[in-house]
Amino acid sequence: AAEICDGFDIPPAASINTGFYRPNLNLCLTPIEADKRKVLLVHRLQKRKPGTTIVYVTLQKTAEHVADYLNENGLSAKAYHAGMQSEERHDVQDWWMNSDINIVVATIAFGMGIDKSAVRYVYHFNLPKGLESYSQEIGRAGRDGLPSTVELFASPEDVPTLENFVYGDTPTDESLRGLIHELLQQPTDFSISEYDLSSRHDLRPLVLKTCLTYLELEGVLHQGTPFYTTYDIKPHRNLEAIYNAFGDKAQLFLRQLFGVAHKGTAWWKIDADVAASELSCDRKHVVHAVQLIEDKQLAEIKISGARKRFSRLDANKDIETLVANLAERFARREASDITRIADVLKLVEHNGCQTNALVAHFGEIRDQPCGHCTFCKTGKAAVLPSPVPLPEIDSRVSIEELKSLRNTHSAALFQPRQMARFLCGLSSPAQSKARLMRLPLYGKLENYRFGDVLDWCEKYFPADIAK
Repeated sequence: AAEICDGFDIPPAASINTGFYRPNLNLCLTPIEADKRKVLLVHRLQKRKPGTTIVYVTLQKTAEHVADYLNENGLSAKAYHAGMQSEERHDVQDWWMNSDINIVVATIAFGMGIDKSAVRYVYHFNLPKGLESYSQEIGRAGRDGLPSTVELFASPEDVPTLENFVYGDTPTDESLRGLIHELLQQPTDFSISEYDLSSRHDLRPLVLKTCLTYLELEGVLHQGTPFYTTYDIKPHRNLEAIYNAFGDKAQLFLRQLFGVAHKGTAWWKIDADVAASELSCDRKHVVHAVQLIEDKQLAEIKISGARKRFSRLDANKDIETLVANLAERFARREASDITRIADVLKLVEHNGCQTNALVAHFGEIRDQPCGHCTFCKTGKAAVLPSPVPLPEIDSRVSIEELKSLRNTHSAALFQPRQMARFLCGLSSPAQSKARLMRLPLYGKLENYRFGDVLDWCEKYFPADIAK
């Protein structure tokens, strides 16, 4: 809040903090072994008074499995995650919103913008990725002010999965170097397709966006207004009906425009840049013509092919210095996110009022214990179970098989970090292009900590050895 006020010249008095303490939330933090969670969840849901419920999980497949298990035990539950079709997600959301007892088992994709005050229960089947996320997610319970229960099933076995997501977003130096070199070769004003750039340099789309933001902070780039290159047009009637809705001059241009368009079964595809070139006109005339068709409701329009505009501010920046600076930014972000995961486990084992410890994380200091958290009810600090030991990595994967894969798919697997991502089941553009996610070794070590897998990969597959 202080940084936002400083950055936007907002007076401190205009920053309002309404507090984080929620007296109506029964805060339960329950240490448990991972394989016992489903049984405990069913027990809780069957024992407690029925009410609208959210069960948060980390992975899409977990959402499906837990929802199926709840239904098998006589509970009304449905999964919700980003892997579902938009219409299906919308149906699940409506089903949940219109009930007082239904249960949605969801990844964190669920809850944004949902305005339902009478949520009685929020369960975290898996660990949240930090106290910030946890506070927001449990905050969806009891917004009507009535007593509500939030419970976290805390298993240290979740830590590797959460850490792997963090480490998986850290790019290799080679990816950063290739990206920066390409951008510094651009003219002063240029546009890019983030999708193409992501694929060329094996950077996840969100990671690429972060890289571009960091380069703005480094004074290398300035981002402009994005635009779209492709328009798909589905006429409500025939083309003549569209032409006849305009005057003679506009009709002539539209006939020429559709003359250079690509015709599909029901849709016409227009590449604005190609059309402008072939018609010897400004690109804005093509865009304006399409907008007029949409304004008159003569056709259904879909836009795609987003491109970002940039201005290159300084082409003389030293590439290696920029690579080091961006790598340091990602390292700090990585360390911060890993600390956030550890903070959740510390809250579970906190020797004192856990509600007070949670709100203190956000700067709110309370003098009296809450009386409605696990510590206040039991009077003793919880102890997390020890993680189940995992077999040695050497016994799970074949070094020779990996060597063969690395030689065949060097663009996707040559760097140790790339290989560690592959073994931990963390996809990347290069892996997707090579279709490596279909292979038995993909995700073979998903339950292992990324740092351990990376150390192993650096030992057996160092990047400084020739391909």
